[in-house]
Amino acid sequence: MPDYPHPLIAKEGWPFIAISFALALGATLLFAPAVAFIFGVIFIFVLQFFRDPPLASFWQLFVADIHVHCCKS
Repeated sequence: MPDYPHPLIAKEGWPFIAISFALALGATLLFAPAVAFIFGVIFIFVLQFFRDPPLASFWQLFVADIHVHCCKS
């Protein structure tokens, strides 16, 4: 969907993503790998939580559903 009207990451989540990234980067530079791994996982979770993927419209889903039910062999 190239004509998606807004960013892939919700703007409301940018501060949380920035803070979690800074913490993960700081933990990577200053602490043991186990601590850095934990903060890295937290960063990935926050990034996943605030993603805003494009959604299919009702008609795209409707046509896909018809195609699945009509074209079964």
